[in-house]
Amino acid sequence: DFQTQYYLGTVLAKTGDKKSALEYLRNAAQLDPEQPGVHYQLASVYRATGDRKAALEEQQIFRELSARHEQKRRANALQSAARLALESIDANPPQTLP
Repeated sequence: DFQTQYYLGTVLAKTGDKKSALEYLRNAAQLDPEQPGVHYQLASVYRATGDRKAALEEQQIFRELSARHEQKRRANALQSAARLALESIDANPPQTLP
C-alpha cells in the first residue's frame, strides 16, 4: 500500500540507502500520484544522488500538488463557514418588521 512504500522509502533515504529509497518512493508515487509528500521525498533523494533533472521535475510536481491541496483546503474551509452561517440563520431567523 501507499503508506508502507512511502514510509519505507523515507526511512531508507534517511539511513543513506538512496537506491532502495528511490524504488519504494517511486512505487508510492505510482500508487498515489496526488500525494505531494512523496514527490518532495523523491526530489530530495534525486538531488542527493546528483540527478538534478529528475529532482527539478519532482520538485515542480510537489509545488503544483501542494498548491492544489491548499486551494481545496481553502475552498472546504469557506464552504464550512458558509454552511455554519446558513445553519445559524435557519436556527435564528431575522425578525421581520410588522
